[in-house]
Formats: sequence, C-alpha cells, structure tokens
Amino acid sequence: MEGEGELLDLSHLSEAEQSSILEVLLRDSELRSRDEGRLRALQQKEADPVRLRSLSGAWFNEERSKRHRDTKDGVDIVQASIRRRKPRTGQTTHTHTAIITKKQDIWYRLINLLVDRFASEWGV
Repeated sequence: MEGEGELLDLSHLSEAEQSSILEVLLRDSELRSRDEGRLRALQQKEADPVRLRSLSGAWFNEERSKRHRDTKDGVDIVQASIRRRKPRTGQTTHTHTAIITKKQDIWYRLINLLVDRFASEWGV
C-alpha cells in the first residue's frame, strides 16, 4: 500500500467480526486458487486462442483492468487494514484468546495458500 489514506478504520469491529472477515478473505483466496487450477487445465485442453480467451474469462479481466486501473483491489485494502490495525488496550479474556488463535490459524492458512499459488505460477 502506498498511502495510509487507503486503509480502512476497522477499530470499531469486534474480534468476532474481524475473524469473520478473515474467513471471507481465506475463502476468496481458496476460490481464486481453484479458478487458477481450472484455467491451467483449460489452457492445456483448448488450442484455439480466441475460444480460450472467451472460456477463461480473460476478456472480462482485461476490460475490468482498463476501467479500474487506478483503483486498488478491495481484498488488498481489507487485508492491509487488518494487518495494520492497532491492538485494543484492556484485559485479555479466554474468549478473546480463542478468537486470536482462530485468526492466527486463518492467517497461516491464507499465507500458505498464497505461497502455494505463487510457487505454482513461478514453477518453484
């Protein structure tokens, strides 16, 4: 993120709400990874580049990037906002600790998915 002005103020969200957002981000990452696998299989099967562009949805991504080239992806903004969130002061409860543990687990799964995604793209 270039500017701090792009970050969202998530201080009003409870830990449970933030955990729900993390779960959505994880699901989004899993779906993107699955779609990339579908695209790789499609590229191996389809020889016609025009048909491949249509079936893969590349035309849509190109048009969307033309229209929204100056805007950041919402997922990136939310992830950066959660990472940069200032911790609340106060006592830590058992429930609070359980939620933090769940959030950490979700983050680890998300990071592993992203590492796997980039490793497969780069052939590592």
